[in-house]
Amino acid sequence: GLVFIHTESSQYSLPCSPIDMKVADATYNWVQDREDPKLLLVTKEGHLLFQHFQASDSGKYSCTISYKKHGVPVSQTFHYSIFGYHVPGALDTVLLFHSTLCEEKWTKKFLWDLQDKLRKLEMEQHCKVQLTATFCFPSLNNPSDEFIIQVQLEVSLFGPRWDEPCNLQNMEKVTDCYRKTVEHNLGKVQLALTRFFKEHKSFQITGTDTSSINFTNEFVGFLKTKQCSEGFGQTRELQRCLDCCIACPPGTFSPPKASQCSPCPVGTYSLIYGVAFCTPCKDSMITRVSGASSITDCVKKERTQQVDSIVHRIPVLILIILPAILALNFLFI
Repeated sequence: GLVFIHTESSQYSLPCSPIDMKVADATYNWVQDREDPKLLLVTKEGHLLFQHFQASDSGKYSCTISYKKHGVPVSQTFHYSIFGYHVPGALDTVLLFHSTLCEEKWTKKFLWDLQDKLRKLEMEQHCKVQLTATFCFPSLNNPSDEFIIQVQLEVSLFGPRWDEPCNLQNMEKVTDCYRKTVEHNLGKVQLALTRFFKEHKSFQITGTDTSSINFTNEFVGFLKTKQCSEGFGQTRELQRCLDCCIACPPGTFSPPKASQCSPCPVGTYSLIYGVAFCTPCKDSMITRVSGASSITDCVKKERTQQVDSIVHRIPVLILIILPAILALNFLFI
């Protein structure tokens, strides 16, 4: 059967059988269908346990339950296709800082200090703050002595224990609970970040010697988004949440801000669910078609060119041979 599990779910328990089988002394064997299967966590009741579910945990799983019925050994196998998903919702943040220098070594120290100070906020708000881009350019007022550092952050609302309000919900209602939690947390995180930068107006960074430099915050801007995270696309597979983002399957990818899964271009492949970019084939190898999902799809370019050459020659050969065949037919008429 199809199973959808929200990304970063604190805990998800999947029973071996879709129906309640009351059997004594049963043994359970879970298997994941992938080239490099992970170590699976199984409870004594035979439930497959996921903690902090990731997109890469998606895939095909099977569970075999073995027991004795009237003294005769019996076994049944159940198959599951598990997909990671998330409800749409994130917060893009733009920050502008004034500084007297635009040197990479100082900017790196400042960004490290900024991210370090934001960790407490992440824990309190159950979110993840990711640095996505930085730019440095001269200020208009004093271009020779003052610079503006632009910092772009992306806030994911799926941090540790983000789903605590929804833990007791059943599967039919849990997605609605996730959606309400995300909407509520968007406002909370925006307020917390606004307060944070009022309290942390200036960041003083000290160098290896006694020199120091200030990065002073002058602007904080927010944009609430409904886009999918990288590696996810709006495939409309989850009927109870048609705008939810589903992990892109092997052979496809979804870069940041794309919100759609696309086939891996020729010459690349993806092995697992939820990748932002496909992996290029090594040693100048290519794939015959797009959407490759295995490293064995990579072949040497020469062999592919030979196949293409033969395919392209076929119409020419037909044009050469066809008149001769027609001439022979006329001779025997």
